[in-house]
Amino acid sequence: MTLLAARAKAALERVADTFCLQLAEVANSGRCEAKEAATLLYMANTCLLSLNNPTSGSPGTLSDHLYQRGLQSDATQESIEELAATTTSVLLRQLAPLSGDLLSTINDSSLPNTVNTQYGIARLMDYLRANIIELCVLIYSAGETPTRQLLGEAIRALLSVLAERYPGQSIEVRVPPYSAVQVGAFGDGPTHRRGTPPNVVETDAKTFLALATGLDDWDRVFSSGRLSVSGAHADETERMLPIYQVRP
Repeated sequence: MTLLAARAKAALERVADTFCLQLAEVANSGRCEAKEAATLLYMANTCLLSLNNPTSGSPGTLSDHLYQRGLQSDATQESIEELAATTTSVLLRQLAPLSGDLLSTINDSSLPNTVNTQYGIARLMDYLRANIIELCVLIYSAGETPTRQLLGEAIRALLSVLAERYPGQSIEVRVPPYSAVQVGAFGDGPTHRRGTPPNVVETDAKTFLALATGLDDWDRVFSSGRLSVSGAHADETERMLPIYQVRP
């Protein structure tokens, strides 16, 4: 195995561990309502199906995968609502063995690089990162706090999609301490080739997650002082959001 392949394998295992451990922790917390338990059960079940359905097909990017998830969001919500019609205690009893199976699967077998999912063919890394974004939203919506590792993976994933969709070097979007990316301005924004661009947007991780998933809006966040914007073109970032609309 080459050094590059070894690093990619280690990164995939880290992301899989982060997702599965946090899902199990939330499931075992005893603080889930029926909708949250149903969402976790749906995540665990579909993730197991995908892990056991590798493919040699050609996947798109993470951006493509999030787009496909968005197209099927109504069907996903219908499935979750059907599960939520069951009592919370029953859902949690069903979830416990599934979360254990997930952990066993990622620890006991070689993870496939590409899988068939309910949203089409995807890199397993991208599929898990999308799940992590949704899990972070669920945890915050329940009034809890995700682990630093889970939140970091979600922020880095969302920022990478932002940079993919809006390539350029006119605006720097910072979400300390996790990551920062440079994106292009619309129209005649400057291209900055060295160092930090003159246009900078900075916010905390929880706020960026809310903006990126459509759970909060730019004006409210800015007026509350949770968003720092400097430079003539920095506010064009508002037009790039949300990145992936998530229903809590």
